[in-house]
Amino acid sequence: MDRKIRAFTLLEVTIVLVILAILGFLGVSYFQTWKTKHEATKDISLIFSNLRLLRMKALTYNKDYDIKLSPDGKKLAVYSNGKITNTIELHTPFRFSGSTSEISISSGGSINRFTLVSSLAYDGKLKFYPSCIVSNGLVLFTGRWNGKKCEKQ
Repeated sequence: MDRKIRAFTLLEVTIVLVILAILGFLGVSYFQTWKTKHEATKDISLIFSNLRLLRMKALTYNKDYDIKLSPDGKKLAVYSNGKITNTIELHTPFRFSGSTSEISISSGGSINRFTLVSSLAYDGKLKFYPSCIVSNGLVLFTGRWNGKKCEKQ
């Protein structure tokens, strides 16, 4: 009896495994990039909403607030009357652009001028995502860092 056995050769199986490995590697690197951008965008939203909340609290309770960035840029500490009232943990590091090193909110609700930028924006990785928060003293907004300034979205 003559039977022909049909099967894949070792070379064919190896080629398929190499192709799957390459596709897996590309998928993992894309996922890492997406995750980093998502975390930075989430941090911008968290900081922005907390600043708006603190501004309302300053007006409501007639208190001054100071927000200081930790040296590693991954934590914001909220001070009232010299005591820490809250800390905000961040996934991505941030830094101030310009001469300002903290955010002050007066009991009247005014905020000092500042620009807070995600460190990813300095690398040029956040072109189409919110990557900075700006205050011009009255208005607070998020935008994209273009390398020199924050452009409102």
